Amino acid sequence: MINLEFTEEEKNSLYYERFHHPHPRVQLKMEVLWLKSQKIPHQKICQLAGISPNTLLTYSSFHQNEVWARGLNPLLAKLVDTSVT
Repeated sequence: MINLEFTEEEKNSLYYERFHHPHPRVQLKMEVLWLKSQKIPHQKICQLAGISPNTLLTYSSFHQNEVWARGLNPLLAKLVDTSVT
């Protein structure tokens, strides 16, 4: 499985969004990621959330890619800024 690290800010955001996001699927995804941030075993997360291991992997991959893309944003902004004359 994918090993994810969560900041306190991300954990707080996941906790909030799992109850307050308007779309139920996003709430479920936030719930799963929040449980993962609490270091709960994958099998238990799947049982609690009623999802398959493949769904857990999909949610984890999506989060990992999202974090990676956010890390690129400052670099992309620099490239855009330096190319403007």
